[in-house]
Amino acid sequence: MKCLVDGLTAQLEKRLGENGTDDVTSAMHFLSLHSWPHQANEEFGNQDVALLLRHFGPILEKCGVDVSVVLTEWNLLKDIVYAETTKVLPNKPEWVDVF
Repeated sequence: MKCLVDGLTAQLEKRLGENGTDDVTSAMHFLSLHSWPHQANEEFGNQDVALLLRHFGPILEKCGVDVSVVLTEWNLLKDIVYAETTKVLPNKPEWVDVF
């Protein structure tokens, strides 16, 4: 899994630059667990997910994604991450530590 994530990260950096400055690129910061607050925060990432949905929503819908449930699923994912990582989140786990 780490190899996959590293490969995707490398490709995104090549395509978008290491420190993308546009709103869409900046909104993706929540994908890194290193940016997550130590304690659950109901609002964390919600605005970023909404921005990404505004940007990618039409493409996602065209591919059959029900974008109306994305924010709900994002909140469920946060609950799972915090439930699975309460002891290791302060140590900044990687996604492989969650699943």
